[in-house]
Amino acid sequence: MKWIIVAAALLAATAAGPVITGVPPQAADKIKVSREQYQALLDQCRYSDSPQARTDCQARVKNNYQIGEENHALDCREYASIRVCGTLELSREERACVQREVNEGTSYRRAEVQCYVFS
Repeated sequence: MKWIIVAAALLAATAAGPVITGVPPQAADKIKVSREQYQALLDQCRYSDSPQARTDCQARVKNNYQIGEENHALDCREYASIRVCGTLELSREERACVQREVNEGTSYRRAEVQCYVFS
């Protein structure tokens, strides 16, 4: 009988985890970023190559980040009034564009943003 009570208590504690802590289990794994950083991450999805890529980008942001405090470790940069954060998912053409721009003397970070946004 004791084993049944212990098992029931463990099951109840596991199921109540989000209630007890106030945070859903998946939220604990998300990277906290400021509201501005989160918005930049979402906004940069509009430059993805296709509707599906835009949808995938938005899903990645929503699954991996949550609004909290500013994350100084998140790589954010701004060129031509376009702010991007994190790693950009570049297409083959965009990677080729970056290589051309770098070969012509543009810094990698600037070329990455320019090719991502304007290609």
